[in-house]
Amino acid sequence: MFRKDNRRQIWFGAFVAGGVVLGLILLAQTVSTYVYVSGNLVTQEGLRDAERYMASAQRMIRRAEATDAVRLTSVLTDLREESAGHIVWMRLVEPGGSVVASSGMPTGEPLSFSSLRETMRDRGVFYETRETPDGPVLVTVSPIRLDAPEAGIPGSDLALLEVAVDLDQLAAGFVYLRANLVIGVSAALALLGTLLLIRLRFPHYLRGKQLEVQVELARTVQADLLPKSKLISRDAEIAADCQPAGHVGGDFYDVFETDNGQLALMLGDVCGKGIAAAPLMGFIQGAAEASPWTESSYDHETASRRLNALLYKKTAAERFISMFWAYFDRDGSKLNYVNAGHLPALRMRMGASGIEATRLCEGGPVLGVVPGAGYSQGQVDIDPGDVLVVFSDGIVETENGSEREFGESGILQAVADEWYGSVEDIRSRIMDNVRQFSGNRPADDDRTLIVLRFSANSPVQYEEESIAVYA
Repeated sequence: MFRKDNRRQIWFGAFVAGGVVLGLILLAQTVSTYVYVSGNLVTQEGLRDAERYMASAQRMIRRAEATDAVRLTSVLTDLREESAGHIVWMRLVEPGGSVVASSGMPTGEPLSFSSLRETMRDRGVFYETRETPDGPVLVTVSPIRLDAPEAGIPGSDLALLEVAVDLDQLAAGFVYLRANLVIGVSAALALLGTLLLIRLRFPHYLRGKQLEVQVELARTVQADLLPKSKLISRDAEIAADCQPAGHVGGDFYDVFETDNGQLALMLGDVCGKGIAAAPLMGFIQGAAEASPWTESSYDHETASRRLNALLYKKTAAERFISMFWAYFDRDGSKLNYVNAGHLPALRMRMGASGIEATRLCEGGPVLGVVPGAGYSQGQVDIDPGDVLVVFSDGIVETENGSEREFGESGILQAVADEWYGSVEDIRSRIMDNVRQFSGNRPADDDRTLIVLRFSANSPVQYEEESIAVYA
């Protein structure tokens, strides 16, 4: 198991490391692709815009027959204003470097003929990017011919037309690139974050899976400790059920025959439920069965006191157990029992006016709370056909949507409805009625039930406290 878990951790670590590498590659590739593509596209778009404006300037200068600096400046200004802010400045520069005409607020020295010649010799496009107070601009030049050298432009009719294009406005047209950048970076960061979270939580997940295996093992062991749901005895027909609220419950029961042939039963409820209650349940069940408590009333009461003392000594204050345990005396047709703080079991029989139920209350406090507590054994007569119902609080305390409890009355009614049926029918009717009463909601507490129908032969001698009669 240990080696298997180690192999899982190694493989998991390798997969996480691979995922991190892929995430970093995706992040770097997304950013670099955005920078490269956006830079190139914006630059190319800027050069195309500048080329269009230069061609327009050439046409407008020829059409306006602009031959002096004033008219040339006017043409450049009109063109820049028509560009709707795309052109930051335009200027005409003579071969010697003097500015002939200008529109806008230029930044830096004009581009020169010598730089243009070197670029054209390399068959490249001459441009540069400059930072201005209003943002970055792309500056490029192109030779332009002025048709009237006699117009006061010294040197030649050839000049350079310099155009500066606003890069921020151009970049605004490529919003989809930014959206792709945001999506790509977000995906990469989400992948890295998810992998980091998985890596941090994996030990807890692995530990949880290990606990699940242990819980399943505990559930199996607990189920093995419980007897079969249908038991056969020469003294009674028996049916039982135990439905834990979780994977592992705190209720326990057992029905067995002792070495001297007596029918014995017990049903206990450990305070709380789940993993913490399960070991205590097994401990009590083993301790109870190991003691000779069915020999006499003295042995039964002594075993109860010793069990209480043992639990008080060995368990925490918040851990205690309620338990009903009894054995059937075949010779006297009596059920001898001790109720240690548990819900009273019900002995039910058919009377003259209907079904009569008797609560079995004699005993003492819950086990493990009061040191030195005393316990007394109770007895109840058993006639052929009498029914004994022992149950945990998970049954009677089940609530419906109106917060009304199923209660003892629900058990009595279910038994009355199935009185002439088998003990399996009675058990099933009670459990079905509980589920229906709760609206089929998951149980909040363990539900445990034992139903016995006695076949003993003995006259009735006395009864304990009688309760409601169901005709």
